[in-house]
Amino acid sequence: MKSDPLSLGEAENLGEPVNSPPDDFCPTPVRGGGLFFVSRKEPASCGAGDSDIYFARLNPARGWSEGEHLGSAEEGPNSTLDEMGPSYLEVAGEALLYFSSGPDIYASERLPDGSFGPARAITQLNSPASDIQPNVRQDGREIVFASNRPSSATDTITDQNIWFSTRETVDQPWSTPGIIGDAVNTAGQNETRASFSWDAARLCFGRSPFPTGAKLTSTPPPARRSQGAGNDETHRAGGIRVRRRVLDRPSRRRAPTPSSSRMTA
Repeated sequence: MKSDPLSLGEAENLGEPVNSPPDDFCPTPVRGGGLFFVSRKEPASCGAGDSDIYFARLNPARGWSEGEHLGSAEEGPNSTLDEMGPSYLEVAGEALLYFSSGPDIYASERLPDGSFGPARAITQLNSPASDIQPNVRQDGREIVFASNRPSSATDTITDQNIWFSTRETVDQPWSTPGIIGDAVNTAGQNETRASFSWDAARLCFGRSPFPTGAKLTSTPPPARRSQGAGNDETHRAGGIRVRRRVLDRPSRRRAPTPSSSRMTA
């Protein structure tokens, strides 16, 4: 009998030095034991109480390294606004870190020395509304993100929903974003931080409010054909946690990782 692919073990708090007394959230694991995450820890943050992106690495012998702040504007991706949802993409000779800063989506290029450069707005994805927490498919041809933009000219509901955009190749601009639809999005609740599984066969996302707080949901990605012009309690869960699972046939493919002299345990 095959194991349930959604069966996860009990959550384990990563503890120090990744977690800290302030909020630590939006964990994004990458190959080689690397972890991008967001934290409000001081004094490295670019502004008092804002959330910035960090990187840590797991050494099997010594445990997790101290989280390294990725740098502040104008030289790095972090700003005095809240950064969220880091998503690392390494494809076609490029290495980019997608994320949101304030109400818009940005990308930062990994430089030859392994550091990350200044944020560049992804104008094809941004709107006058709040567009946050992007996640890029591993081939770089699809992106999902949370937005409270209206889904049509007559839409007056401002719930946060999951949107998507595609492109034929990584050299092309992103298409006009479309809303994913009722298979994922709901009325009266906020969907948040959608993330592709590595093979893009499932889409994980949060939903709030919920009777017991936010809820993690996983579903096969629905047909994404419609085109269109939060408050997430999981972000305040008291530190980053990890759940472990064992699959019948683990994939041989591995997620990309920054190969930086600055990012070693």
